[in-house]
Amino acid sequence: MVEFGKPKDGKTDIPIINQGIAYDCTFREPLFYDSYPGSIVDVSMITHMVEKAVSYGYENIGFILDRGYFAKENLFFMDYHNYDFVIMAKGNVDFIRGLIEDAMGTFELEREFLIPKFHLQGTTVKKKIFEDDDRDQIRFIHVYYNELVAAIERRKLEEQITRWEKELTKCLEKKVLSCSLDSYRRFFKFKFNEQNQLESFSANNRAIEDEKFWYGYFCIITSSEMTAAEALKLYKGRDSSEKLFMIDKSFLGNHCYRVESQSSKDSKEWIGFVAEIVRNKIYTCLMNCKDNNQIKSNELTVPAILGELEKIEISRQLEGGYHLSYPLTKKQKIILSECFNISRENAMTRLLDLCKTINAIEKASKSS
Repeated sequence: MVEFGKPKDGKTDIPIINQGIAYDCTFREPLFYDSYPGSIVDVSMITHMVEKAVSYGYENIGFILDRGYFAKENLFFMDYHNYDFVIMAKGNVDFIRGLIEDAMGTFELEREFLIPKFHLQGTTVKKKIFEDDDRDQIRFIHVYYNELVAAIERRKLEEQITRWEKELTKCLEKKVLSCSLDSYRRFFKFKFNEQNQLESFSANNRAIEDEKFWYGYFCIITSSEMTAAEALKLYKGRDSSEKLFMIDKSFLGNHCYRVESQSSKDSKEWIGFVAEIVRNKIYTCLMNCKDNNQIKSNELTVPAILGELEKIEISRQLEGGYHLSYPLTKKQKIILSECFNISRENAMTRLLDLCKTINAIEKASKSS
């Protein structure tokens, strides 16, 4: 499975392995996962993930997808299986830019289109996006504008142009390979003399202005009707699945994949997946008691809670039996009762039962 592909950091000289995880954003739990060779791109893998969801019998669900999965056939495939979707559209696609351009000037300053939670403007348009294809259906195109992001991106572009100008100035009156200037050609014009030396350069103001024109705008497409605010809230909800995937990658680092057999790799992936289910169950419990004033918000994290509960110990005493090392602390009682709905009496009963079980097993092993 380890093959040369397209890793997220842009490097192409490193063999990789890909993994996809389906995650329930409503109940915050992993559903299933799949590994596939590194040379297979995500945009072509989504159809197989949908088929797997169908084979598992999942119903009344939808997919929240990043722009990397945006492709005509992927949308039609989900239509065929009656799965709803929320997907970020690629801004550099001509017809998407056309949709954004049609909406420009109609909502950016109108307060009725303000989405206060995310501090941006949003509007919704109903239409087909692939009108030349009979398979297409009416989509709901949500166009957004964030003036703060637009200002930041425009400033970054101007700073980048200034850096490029300094770099190009050093190349004046020198022979420069044409291919070495490819990264600059989008925003600069060049003039060479007869000796093939860079004689002068100038900024392509029209190209720079065209680039700035689109800053701050983005587009989300949904298969079912909803407001721009609802669509953005759903899409932002994928952040939880992104965090889950980051946790999964920490479980399954290079040290886990450096194994000799496929079965070892599969076993480690399975253990990591089960660990994610347990971890996210704990996370959900913590989120449900976040408003509790008895626990500080910065302590309501999975590592912090596990660190506190790990202090509950059962140890072997001098007479040979196992007992609880010390009573539950105040913080442990609050965590168990408020986060996990386990009373102190219930916790003590379980711990004492565990001590009796261990003692009985040890006694039976000695007698045999």
